[in-house]
Amino acid sequence: MKLQVTQRLFPRAITLAGLGFAVVGSVFGTAAHADVIVSSDLTYLTTSRAEMTAVDDNVTVSEYTAHGNTAFSTSRTHFIRVDTAGNAARLATISDSVDNDLYGEFEITVDSGWQMNLSSLDIGMQLSRGADTESFTVHLRSSLDNFAEDIAATTLGGDGSVNVVNGSGSFDLSDAAFQALTDSVTFRMYMVTDIGSRTDGSQYVRIMPDVVLNGTVVPEPGTLGLAALGSVFVLGRCRRVRTA
Repeated sequence: MKLQVTQRLFPRAITLAGLGFAVVGSVFGTAAHADVIVSSDLTYLTTSRAEMTAVDDNVTVSEYTAHGNTAFSTSRTHFIRVDTAGNAARLATISDSVDNDLYGEFEITVDSGWQMNLSSLDIGMQLSRGADTESFTVHLRSSLDNFAEDIAATTLGGDGSVNVVNGSGSFDLSDAAFQALTDSVTFRMYMVTDIGSRTDGSQYVRIMPDVVLNGTVVPEPGTLGLAALGSVFVLGRCRRVRTA
């Protein structure tokens, strides 16, 4: 009787162990092919904060917040108007923008047992009202070095007209510092512009609503190892029972 029971259980145990490996592989494979981790829909803000959406189930993301007394958020996210020399001086250089806290930011946190491998951060940009030969630049920084240095910068220039100029920017996050993240990281986007050289009318620079963080969220190696070890343990125990 004992032999009959073990003969019945053993194939099932093999099946369960195999399923355990398959589930681990499935989880890893599905997460690894994810592209967008976080996206946003921040058009026409009515406050200085707006929700961002965590596309991946294993992360949480804060609201996007605009900072600085020339960062008005009643129109669109991270909207800055330059109509006086005083305003222009606040964001003439990256040092000026940092000193005046002219930035937008959001924080992303990965769940326990998972890790983020980032690839890029993409944003929309807009320059309007007199943006002919002028430009503005967005400088990306992070909490990993307490916002001390630029990760990268992207610039949108005028097109020779006085109309609205739309564009986009992308920041490369493939550096080792942004791989295997298991905690929280905050990204800040500082704005710098030379549009203050024209003060004959209000001019605007904006980080547009499409702020998208790309990468993968995968189980930590230790988590996968424990799951696989559990499956091996079940299989090995059933083998011992069968030969007893």
